[in-house]
This record gives sequence, C-alpha cells and structure tokens, in this order.
Amino acid sequence: MKNTFYSLLTAAATLALSVSATQAQSPGYIGGNGGPVPAFDPQTGELLNPIELPDGSGGNVIVSPDGSTVYATTGYEPKMLGSFLAATGQMLTQIEGVGTCLFQSKIVMAPGGQHAFVMCQGTGAQNSIAIVNLATQSVGAYAHVQGGEPADIAISPNGKQFFLSTTKTGTGVSVLGSGSAPANTVQRPVYECPQVPGVCVFNTATFALSAQVSVPAGHLATSQDGNSLYVWDATTFGQPFYVVNTASLAVSTIDLPDGALAYTMAVSPVGKTALLSAFTQSGGQPYYVLNTQTNQVTGTFPAPLFPPGIYPTFGSNVIAFSLDGASVWSVGCNGNCTVVSGQSFPSGDMIAEISLGPSYNALAITF
Repeated sequence: MKNTFYSLLTAAATLALSVSATQAQSPGYIGGNGGPVPAFDPQTGELLNPIELPDGSGGNVIVSPDGSTVYATTGYEPKMLGSFLAATGQMLTQIEGVGTCLFQSKIVMAPGGQHAFVMCQGTGAQNSIAIVNLATQSVGAYAHVQGGEPADIAISPNGKQFFLSTTKTGTGVSVLGSGSAPANTVQRPVYECPQVPGVCVFNTATFALSAQVSVPAGHLATSQDGNSLYVWDATTFGQPFYVVNTASLAVSTIDLPDGALAYTMAVSPVGKTALLSAFTQSGGQPYYVLNTQTNQVTGTFPAPLFPPGIYPTFGSNVIAFSLDGASVWSVGCNGNCTVVSGQSFPSGDMIAEISLGPSYNALAITF
C-alpha cells in the first residue's frame, strides 16, 4: 500500500519536472498516515519529491525557518522526531524521547527554530508535550498536564509564549485514550500545567508557567501580532469562538453569523487576515474572513469545491495559507482525508486539487 502511494507521488513528480523543488516557492507539506509526506508547489499544486519516512509512519510536519529542513514524527511505539533535507528527502537524524503513542497530533516550532514542541495522541497517549532542543537534537524537557490531557498547542509569533490547551482525561477535543506521566529512562525537567480544562501559558525563556486561562478545551491559533489567542471547540454546537488577550488574559467571544460553529482556522502570514471554516446548524459549511486586528468577521470566502462526498474537516491545522499569503489549502475528508484543495486568496479561484489516494489520511498542511 505504501509502495503504491509512493509510486503515484513519484509519477506525479516526474510529470512536473519543469517545477523542481528549487523553482517552487516555499513548498507545502501534507502530514498524515499511510505513506510518504507529500510536498507540493503552492503556485500550481503540482507534487514535488515526497519526504520518505523510514517506517511509513506519518503525522504532522514542521519546516525550519530557512526551509531547508523538514521535521516529521517517525516510528510508532515510541515515537521519534526525524529531520530530513527538504530538497532531497534524505533523513538526517532521529530524536528519541518524543513520546509513546500511536499517532502524533501536532508539532510547532519556535520562530527562530531553536525548539520544537511535539504533542502526541492516540491509544496510550501520554499527557505531556515534548520540548525538543533542535540545536542539541534532544528532548530537553516536558510540559505535563496534571489530571488531564493536551488538546492543542501553539506558540506566539515572537516565540516568547507557549500555549497549551487542556481537557479532562477521556473527553479530549483531539486526544484519545487516557493520560499517563512521562515514562523516560533519561530524567528531564517537567513543567506542570494544572489548568484543566483551559489554557496554560509558559514563558519560553525559562519554560516556567506564567499564566492560566479558564476557557473550555479547544483548538488554538494566534494572531499575527500575538495579541490574540483564539480558542474553539469544533465538536460541540453552541460553543463560542473565544479570543484571549495575551497581555491582560481577558477572555471574550466572537459571534459568527447564523450561530455557526468554528471548525478550523488559518491565519495568513500577510496582513491582518484569517479564515474560519465553519459549520451551521442547517448543514452549510461556509468560510468566513476574520480581521485579526479588530476580531470582527468582515465577509465570506468561497468554500473549496471538493469532489462529491468530500467535505472540509475540523481541527487546528487542516487549513493553511502559503507563506506569501497568496493561496489557501484545505483538507477534505470522507472517512479518510484523501484530498487537498488549493485556492487563490482573496479571489477564491481554484488552483488545484491534490488527490492523495484512498490509503492516505491527511492530518495537516504545513508551510
């Protein structure tokens, strides 16, 4: 199954020889399960050389600030964090101590590339976030949830604040299974998060807990200026779309038209704009444009034209802007998430539809 998927990607990359990895502008990567990590050109949607994982395991990915290195989780029990050359897909290193879980839900990187934060999910998931020192290529510490589980993670644009959303054990927004304390043969510092449910804020200079915010468990995103932390639960109708002032920690809500439920969010790296994928009680799935400076909905954006029976999925990183802000890419699912759709921004015109094959399950889009 893995070889079939790899062959499809290789064939597609061969057809696109005129669009090499060096010619493409800031490639996008599709993290998931079921094969290599697909890479694509956000200007055309054409597939580039994939990142071939050593054991076929998948998950979310992150990219170094200069675009030269791609990080992805490898292995199953335990997980490791592998680094790969973006240009060739060659594996450079594997970092141990990331976690003991079946799946990996999210990785975020500090803006300067000093640290990566890895959150696990799945049966037997530990309730800790691995803090990886990329300079030493080792796990240096853990952020641990007391009496609960991680729901999502995010980092401020200036890299000074690390946000950890939590939920009660067994009721996770995106985490399955029960939590357990970190199990490691090498002792590492553990920084405790006692806010369950809610959000813990850590100072990344020392990783000391600096604040706790009492909001329902949810997915996370930050505004471009770092002044707003967005929190939403994509599983419960009637759940407000929350915004936390990261300086005062004041919590307010943003009303979406027609009582819509926030499904997922993508913050553009350009300007003060974000997109919200939403779900209405009548069954519609509109995309809303959010001004991240005023935190007001300013309009709508055309929803992607997925094939029949394929729909936008929910989460915290299943919609993403390209680094130039000129395109938006969305994951589509029906059972497995097998399609990624690209649109120009702000026009909404279709760029491409990337079919990943029936055996692949996309989890995230990263630039």
